[in-house]
Amino acid sequence: MAVSTIDGTIEEAVIKSSRMNIRIYRQIRFRLRDGTETIVTKPIADAKVAALLQPGASGRFYMFKAPDHKGVHGIRDDQGHEVWEFPRNNEKAMLVIMIVAGLISALMLTFGLFSGWLIIALGISIPFFFILRSLRTQARAQFDADGGYRPPAAAAAAQPAGS
Repeated sequence: MAVSTIDGTIEEAVIKSSRMNIRIYRQIRFRLRDGTETIVTKPIADAKVAALLQPGASGRFYMFKAPDHKGVHGIRDDQGHEVWEFPRNNEKAMLVIMIVAGLISALMLTFGLFSGWLIIALGISIPFFFILRSLRTQARAQFDADGGYRPPAAAAAAQPAGS
């Protein structure tokens, strides 16, 4: 798990599919400020963030990497737009699985029954829920801590001549 940033311009953003509030990309190709290129394969983004993930968009892109997926959780573009939204579908799914498996396990145990599948569901959903929640918290803290970001052109224009 990690959060990071990419400063550059989107050259290509190919959407593979769109489900509810999630956009799944085949790849996003960035041209970095130093002229090099980086490609992020199979990233996801919330629909609010995906609205700004268009070819030609330039700025700072806030990335995350979870054990089961990676993606973009925020953007501050060179035009002054900013948006943050972490895709929470997997986190919510793990919470639902955890609650349902816990309730069914408790019910089965009261009747003297046992299911290994429920133990497996709990064994997977509990840690993954907390891992994804922690990553979302890190992503929000990263985005908030970088609130003073200004694009390089705006930063250079703000400096007085002769500095």
